[in-house]
Amino acid sequence: MSTILQTTRSWVTLLTGILLLHGSVSAAEPPAKLRIGTYDSRFVALAFYRSGNVKTIRELQGKLAEELQKAREAKDEKKVKELESQGTALQNLMHQQVFGNLSVPNIMTTINDQLPAIAQKAGVSMIVSKWEIQYNSSGIELIDLTLPLAELFHPDDATRKMIEESLKKNPEPVSVYQLLNPYD
Repeated sequence: MSTILQTTRSWVTLLTGILLLHGSVSAAEPPAKLRIGTYDSRFVALAFYRSGNVKTIRELQGKLAEELQKAREAKDEKKVKELESQGTALQNLMHQQVFGNLSVPNIMTTINDQLPAIAQKAGVSMIVSKWEIQYNSSGIELIDLTLPLAELFHPDDATRKMIEESLKKNPEPVSVYQLLNPYD
C-alpha cells in the first residue's frame, strides 16, 4: 500500500506545482485553461488484465500454485500461509483495480514510455486517474484519455465494447469496503 500512497502523493505534489505555475500568468491576459488528461483506472485495468498481460498474471498464479503444492507436500505450514496470502492479495488487487477505483501504478509503469505521445496528441500537460482528482477549478479542462490508454494494451473487440459501454453508462466504482468484505 505504501507504493500506492507514494504514487498518489507524487501526483498531488506534481499537480500542485503545475497549478501554482499556471496561476502565475500575468493578470493582464486571461490565462488559457490548463488541460489535464484523465482516465478511468477501472477500464485501463480491464484492458490490461484482459490483454496479453493476462498470460503474465496466469504464469505468476501458476508458479504460486506450484509452490503452494510443494509447500503442502513438504508440510511447511508457514510457507503455505505465505503463498495463500500472496494469491489472495493478487486477486484482491485485480478486483479492486477493475471494479473499484484503486490506483494502477503497476499497470501504468508498463506504458510509461508511451504516455508522452498520448499527452502530446491530446494537448494535455499531465495524465492522472480521474479518481485521484479531489477538486478542479473552472480554469482546468479535463480531457478523458481512457480509450487511448486502454488501446495501448491492444484490447480485443469484446473488451473494447465492454469499456465503451461502461464509459457511456458511467457507473460508480464498487466501494473499497464492499470489495474487501463482499459478504457484508
